[in-house]
Amino acid sequence: MGKAAVGPPTFEAGARAEGWRGLRLAALCVGVGAYAKHATLANSVRDAEAVYRAVNACAGCRAAIIRDPPDKKTIRTHLRRDFLDQLADSPPEAVLIFIAGHGVQHGHHVYLVPTAAASDDETDLAEDCLSHLILFEWLHKFLDVPASAAQPKRFDVKFAVILDVCREPAAVPDA
Repeated sequence: MGKAAVGPPTFEAGARAEGWRGLRLAALCVGVGAYAKHATLANSVRDAEAVYRAVNACAGCRAAIIRDPPDKKTIRTHLRRDFLDQLADSPPEAVLIFIAGHGVQHGHHVYLVPTAAASDDETDLAEDCLSHLILFEWLHKFLDVPASAAQPKRFDVKFAVILDVCREPAAVPDA
């Protein structure tokens, strides 16, 4: 009986002796292409992997990648626990978020669609997909920390977010 083929892990971070400390640039790349309910995208994971490799090849830079996340919870867990929490004590000068996959626009939200998510109605979008506004909120909350008595230093982190998504309007009417 042969072993089943095992693909790359869903989450992977580039090797670096210093870990996530003392970086000029930290990047999180997300590639979603193996959809259950939408057309497959052959290049989105490859594009995310190309950005991941390019960042990890630069001195003072480190990237992590999420490949074909099945749901919003997987993205949230890796983004917050495995990426943002790791940067919180020693934020880099800049953070790059690169996302490739299907996107759906509803109102002022552009949603990244995970592999197993439905995007047929407004409830599906909010529950199953990641809004770019939520992503910006998390970046602000975890890294753009205002000065306070408990935290006298203000972090001045620059953010760049690239949404390389096949954006389509939602099937539901805008409210």
